Amino acid sequence: MGLDQGRFNSERYQVFLKQVLNDTTQHVILIQDGTRYHTSEAMRTFFQMHQERIIVFQLPSYSPDYNPIEFLWKNVKQRSTHNQYFVEFSSLVDSVNQGLAYFAE
Repeated sequence: MGLDQGRFNSERYQVFLKQVLNDTTQHVILIQDGTRYHTSEAMRTFFQMHQERIIVFQLPSYSPDYNPIEFLWKNVKQRSTHNQYFVEFSSLVDSVNQGLAYFAE
């Protein structure tokens, strides 16, 4: 299953994490938000099965102080994509790049 197609879900998250575990012998520390695929029953089971290698820290429900990039994304979204329809993906990318350039200045 390729990770580049479709919605990200618990199954795809597990595939990704298994690849990370295969790529390193080190312990893995995850700091994650409350997205459903992070907190599903399937993921709780997965984390339990891999507790010797994976440590999970769960962020509180709303925690922009722990993830300050969210402020930038909110402003870029409001400036570049809010209430707009993009016929082509490239137009969306251009609009977001313009929004990022605005905030970079």
